[in-house]
Amino acid sequence: MAGWRAEMAVPVGAASRISTARHISRRIFLQWGLSLDDSIVDDAIVILSELLNDAHRHARNGWDIAHVVLSLDADVLAVAVRDRNAPRASPSAHSEEPGGVELWLVHGLAADANGRTTVRLDRDGGQTIRVELSLINDPEI
Repeated sequence: MAGWRAEMAVPVGAASRISTARHISRRIFLQWGLSLDDSIVDDAIVILSELLNDAHRHARNGWDIAHVVLSLDADVLAVAVRDRNAPRASPSAHSEEPGGVELWLVHGLAADANGRTTVRLDRDGGQTIRVELSLINDPEI
């Protein structure tokens, strides 16, 4: 399978923009030959949504831009979201704590898919969270 990459900037100040990003991501995955019925694709869409919701919840001025990178290489489907908000990448099951439910869910989905989550702190005080999901263990692909 050839490598694919798509990028988009998502205004995280409005929930409708997050919904639009999910819709665009589904179309991209279809163009890459993935099936929307595959559990890994479902996981990737949920992960994207949760990372964007987390960026929305922590937006500094209410209209920050999150940068999304989707990629597909051989046996890995990856979702990365970069925002300029203060780092909060410690997963927690309690939404009132930094990291909240969104990141707890993301880490859980990645672990269930034999994937991994990495966090990079950026120079501007923000962070990039990248989740890689293995396609090898998904019998539907």
